[in-house]
Amino acid sequence: MRTDIRIAGSGGQGVIMASVVLANDFGLFENYEIAQTQSYGPEARGGACKAELIVSDEKIDYMKVGNTDVFIAFNELAFNTYKGSLGDDAMLFVDSTFIKDEVLEGYKNVYKIPATQIAEEELKPFNTNIVMLGYMASKLDSLNVESIKKSVEVLMPSKTHELNFKAIDIGYGKGV
Repeated sequence: MRTDIRIAGSGGQGVIMASVVLANDFGLFENYEIAQTQSYGPEARGGACKAELIVSDEKIDYMKVGNTDVFIAFNELAFNTYKGSLGDDAMLFVDSTFIKDEVLEGYKNVYKIPATQIAEEELKPFNTNIVMLGYMASKLDSLNVESIKKSVEVLMPSKTHELNFKAIDIGYGKGV
């Protein structure tokens, strides 16, 4: 089993942190082989960025994402910029706060959640990515809510744990 994951958005939306949380989740707590890369523009915030993650139950011999199996997009610009190489059965997770339905026409396996809106109204704006990870856990058999929480515990300051756990639970709840 090999799953190629691409996450795209703008600087400041938590794209890189989402990929690092997933890498820890799959690598440390689910015992998969992982390879994670990231790319972003020179802007600290607002510039296009992407992160890619390969998850496999075998050694990874090539670190470049080929056909994307799972694509997470936080805004329309990122979706349009990085949607290339989507596999035929790719799962698309999109932040419907910024990505309109007409942009998604013709795609199958689309899972929409207004992650930014939820984060702004119920949490903090910086929880958008974590809401999305919780939502993804409700749709992907290989992604476990408790493992995501463990990754958050390892990677993020303790003062943010409670809020991030709530973000995971809210996202998960929107998907079940």
